[in-house]
Amino acid sequence: HQPSTTNHQQYTYRDFAILVRANSHADPYLRALNMKGIPHKFVGSSGLYNQTEVSLLISFLTAITNFEDSLNLYQLATSEIYNLESLDAIKLISYAKRKTRSLHYILKNIDGIAKGDLEISKESQKVIKKILSDLDEAIDLSRRDNAGHVLYNFLNNSGYLKHLDRQESIE
Repeated sequence: HQPSTTNHQQYTYRDFAILVRANSHADPYLRALNMKGIPHKFVGSSGLYNQTEVSLLISFLTAITNFEDSLNLYQLATSEIYNLESLDAIKLISYAKRKTRSLHYILKNIDGIAKGDLEISKESQKVIKKILSDLDEAIDLSRRDNAGHVLYNFLNNSGYLKHLDRQESIE
């Protein structure tokens, strides 16, 4: 896009990004930028699925589509979004394993579990209710809308999108 002479806008290198599907597709662009001496930063060499944010979203999607997958629900519950207390999270996952039940089943039925069997703090009980409420909302939305909108709704409503936006890092 060429700025008009009457409405001249200055662009810097930071105003541009090149997006590619796979890291290998970036090679021709990186070579061309190097040849022209254009400063650049390549982000993505560590792998998309290894990034914390992507892993968290995969855990969320798995939690609403597979109630038997306790690991992803555990990761979601202990993430910076929900911050379920570590001791209580360990108690919950251990209890689920002892009873050969999924973590989702234990969270859903937490009120019916005898107090002597599983002691969970009041704060963790609030977090559990929030997690279940958010998952139920996402499941309901997924019946009417696509995965992108369900993810966006989760990111927005959880406050995680604002958290990510406040970070100054390009990654």
